[in-house]
Amino acid sequence: MTLGKKGIIAIDNEKRYQIGMYSVKVANTVGVGDVCAAVFWDGLYRKLRIEEILQRASAASSIKVQTPGAKKGLPDNEKIERFFEEKGKKPVQIIEKP
Repeated sequence: MTLGKKGIIAIDNEKRYQIGMYSVKVANTVGVGDVCAAVFWDGLYRKLRIEEILQRASAASSIKVQTPGAKKGLPDNEKIERFFEEKGKKPVQIIEKP
């Protein structure tokens, strides 16, 4: 679930995972939720750990919001890796479910 500038939450049978968003200049939010979902599903398809999936989804969303328009600024894996090199990876908070 996306929380706008507050980040992203994912829940499985045992844990809740939460990651914040990067502080970037927002030009447009159109398509950001779709980018987040696409990167999330790509990560599941590639069998990445949920923490890495959320880090990639947060980075991709942060890349997208910086570009005006729905089609421009769609991040690929190379752009996400460059973003990590510049900004680092955000930590994922993990909360055990009772």
